[in-house]
Amino acid sequence: MRKVFWLVLTGLLVASTAVAQSYPSQPVTFVVGFGAGGGTDLTGRGLAQAMGEYWGVTTTVINVTGGSGGIAAEQVITSARNGYTILVSPEIMAAQAVMGFHPTTAFEHWQHFTAAGFNGVISVRPDSPFQTIEQLFDHVRANPNTVTLGASSAGTIWHIQSELTRDVADINFRFVPYQGSAPAQVAAVSGEIDVVWTSIGEQRDLLRSGQLRPLAVFTSEPVDIPGVGVVPAVTSAVPELEDFLPFSSFIGLAVPRDMPEEIQAAIEEAYLAAVASEGFRDLIEGQLTGSVLGFDRVQSDEFVQRNTSVIAWLLYDLDLADNSPEQFGIPRP
Repeated sequence: MRKVFWLVLTGLLVASTAVAQSYPSQPVTFVVGFGAGGGTDLTGRGLAQAMGEYWGVTTTVINVTGGSGGIAAEQVITSARNGYTILVSPEIMAAQAVMGFHPTTAFEHWQHFTAAGFNGVISVRPDSPFQTIEQLFDHVRANPNTVTLGASSAGTIWHIQSELTRDVADINFRFVPYQGSAPAQVAAVSGEIDVVWTSIGEQRDLLRSGQLRPLAVFTSEPVDIPGVGVVPAVTSAVPELEDFLPFSSFIGLAVPRDMPEEIQAAIEEAYLAAVASEGFRDLIEGQLTGSVLGFDRVQSDEFVQRNTSVIAWLLYDLDLADNSPEQFGIPRP
């Protein structure tokens, strides 16, 4: 009996090694929880293309919108642990549990590969009466809940930044959520909303073409946006925000943490090659005006755990979260 047991165990180990060595031998699907054209989508497509080229296999990107990314997370967390379904993970994963979007927590159930970071920009239409961020904030402070502000869904970094500004400076917009940054920007251009708050890279073409006009970047220093000019820092209008900066978006990949180590290592190898590639750097730094982070698994774990604490507790302290971070073992930063 013992001989049979060891033969079976040896067979399983050999089979597992063979699978890992042959991975990937078929197309790999990357799942995006937000609409096409936004920062999460474009970053995911850039990673998928570069990793596919490294592996020599076809990669497919699908957009599974809804539930503020929760539906996409559910599709990946319930998939086979074979590495053929990978989640494109924005920072909203740090908020999913406390916001009730998905029961998993970013650092306990997922292995992350944090690829890039992006700063936010607050913009209006060219014909908007607000010429400066000070004018906008003064008007909103005097007329709360009358100016509409659009961004990707509740719990995303842009929503959190706007709510943090509300709490710090008593600036109450009427928030309008969209299934991604791209539709929020379309809404701003069409006049459906008054203000849009997304990333610099996502707005870049609209800013350059004059369809949107930037009022401030969510940074502590002004930013020179190529083709647009120098945009003031939000702290010029709300100096108190300095204590919370830097506070920006981060996007990468995630797989279930209990995926076999050999497959995770194969994904990490291709991912590290992708973030180092010229094409991906041109996308992030050139087209999206962001920063390549390129964190490996260990660095990503430390980064995501720290940011999960910050984001989850900030949402809870602002009375925006349905659940306490303590319920999920998320320590206060």
